[in-house]
Amino acid sequence: MFTETSLVIITGRKESAQLRKQLSVFLNAFNQEFAFNYQPEFRVQPISKPGIRISAVSLGEIPYIITDSGGKYRAGSSPDNDTRVISIDKEKVVLLYKNEYYTIILTDDKK
Repeated sequence: MFTETSLVIITGRKESAQLRKQLSVFLNAFNQEFAFNYQPEFRVQPISKPGIRISAVSLGEIPYIITDSGGKYRAGSSPDNDTRVISIDKEKVVLLYKNEYYTIILTDDKK
């Protein structure tokens, strides 16, 4: 993606020094050939998101979530191999999915 001054490179994870160097060399050649002055801008966008779907939250003595498949999971448990429930409170659920944190903001359907 181009902006007026940047070539935006979107990756699934933080760019490596080698990738940054290779793209900088390419962009410098492009700038010289076409008389532009684009600068690289790197953005990280996760390739995938957690597949868990929360259908209910219980905020009892030990809070837990209920998934659409009927599973019950409290903080510290893992609904699948890639996901761990980090915390549950009345406003949000925090998940760790493939070493990335995701926050699910809860809403009250009864309002």
